[in-house]
Amino acid sequence: MKLSEKDRKMLNGEFGEVKKLAMEKTIEYAKVLGADELVDVDKSTSCYDDMSDFLKCGDDLDSRYSLAYLGKELKLDSLVAEHCFCQDDACSIDGESWEALNQTKEFYDYVKGYLDRAQELGVIRVGCCTPYLTGWIPLMGEVFVTTESSNILMCNSIFGARGNCGGQATTFLATLTGRTPKWGYHLDENRYGTHIVHIKCETESRQDWDLLGYVLGTQLSSGDVPIIADGFKKPDITLLKKFFTPLATTSNAELCFFVGLSPEARTLEDALKGHEPTGEITITQEMIDDAKSQLCHSQPGEVDYIEIGCPHCGIEELQEFAAYMRGKKVKDGVKFIINTAFPMLKTAEVNGYAQILRQAGVFISTCGCLNVHSCAAEGAKAIALSSAKLTHYQKTEQSIPVYYGSDQELMDAAVTGYWGGK
Repeated sequence: MKLSEKDRKMLNGEFGEVKKLAMEKTIEYAKVLGADELVDVDKSTSCYDDMSDFLKCGDDLDSRYSLAYLGKELKLDSLVAEHCFCQDDACSIDGESWEALNQTKEFYDYVKGYLDRAQELGVIRVGCCTPYLTGWIPLMGEVFVTTESSNILMCNSIFGARGNCGGQATTFLATLTGRTPKWGYHLDENRYGTHIVHIKCETESRQDWDLLGYVLGTQLSSGDVPIIADGFKKPDITLLKKFFTPLATTSNAELCFFVGLSPEARTLEDALKGHEPTGEITITQEMIDDAKSQLCHSQPGEVDYIEIGCPHCGIEELQEFAAYMRGKKVKDGVKFIINTAFPMLKTAEVNGYAQILRQAGVFISTCGCLNVHSCAAEGAKAIALSSAKLTHYQKTEQSIPVYYGSDQELMDAAVTGYWGGK
C-alpha cells in the first residue's frame, strides 16, 4: 500500500485508537478491492440513526458504531475528518413530531439521541436523501462517499464527482479517516459508458422521468453504464432526481451519462472514451405504460394514506403543491404527508407555502419517507404514492392496495379520499 505520512501516523496511533482502528479497517478494505493507495474524501453523507434493525450490539451511538465497525467498544471523539464535509442522510423519525408517524415519544427521543450525538461529533444535521438541494454538492473530480444510492448516480453522472457504492461501514470509515481506497469510479479508465440508450417515450413530467428510470434499470445488468443518447427533453435537477432514484432501485448502476448534459459526455464519443458499446437499449412508451400498470393497484377505491416526496421535495415542488392545494382540504380520515428536509421546509415557511399546505391538512415531514418510517401507514386501508421506488418496495411490504400515480393525482385523491387515477 502507498500510504501518505498522515495515513502512517493514523495507523501508528498518533491520532488516537479510534482512528488507528479505522485506518486498519480501511487498509483491509483496500486490499480486498485490489487498491494500492488511498484518496482524500471531500464530502460524505451517511446515516446516523440507531441502526437497531441491522446492528445488534451496543446501546448508544459510540458503543454501537465502534463495536460494529471497529470491533471494539470505544468512546468516539469525532465522526468526521477535518477536511470532509459531512451531513446526515434520511432517518426513521421526523424533525419534530412523533405522533404524525404513529411513533412513541420514547422511540423518537431514543433515535434523536443518536442524531444529537452525531451532531456533537461533527455531522451536520440535515436528514436528507437529496443533499445537493441543501448545499452539499461535490464538484467535478471531488471524491465523495454516501449511503444514498440515487445520490451516487447524481454526483457521478451530473456533477462529474467520483464515488462508488459502499455500505454504512465503509462510509463510516471513510468519513472518520477522510480516506478511502482509490478504485472503481475514482479512476479515469473506468468512467466510460457501455450501453447506448435511445428514448422513445414522453420526458415532460416528473412521473415520465420516474418511470423512465424505473424501466431503464430493469434493462441493465451488473456493471452496465447507460448513455442516454437521444430522444429526451433536457431535464432539470428535479427531473434528474426523479430519474436516478428509481434507476438505483431496479439496477445497481452507479454512473449514467446524458449526452450534452453530463460533463464527461459532451458528445457520445466523449462518453464511450474510445470503447465500443456493449449494446443498445430503446425505451418505448409501451414499456413505460406497462410499468405504470404493474406498479398501480388495478381497481379504483377508497384511499386513506397518501405520501409525496421520495426523493425529498425541493422548494419549487413545495411551491407547486401549495398553489394546487390552496383553498382545498384533505378529506377527514385521510393522512397526507409530503417529505422534504429542514432547509426546504424553512424556505417554504418564509414564503408561505408551508402554511397553505398545513391549512389544507397536509403534514410536511422532514428527514424520512415511508421506507424508513413504515409505521406512518399503520392502520391504513389503501396507500397512494407518486414514487416508483416507494411503490416498488411498499407493494412487497403492505397487504393493502398500493396505488401509483402523479403528484396531482395524489393531491386529488387526498381531497376526495378516493383513487380514480389510471
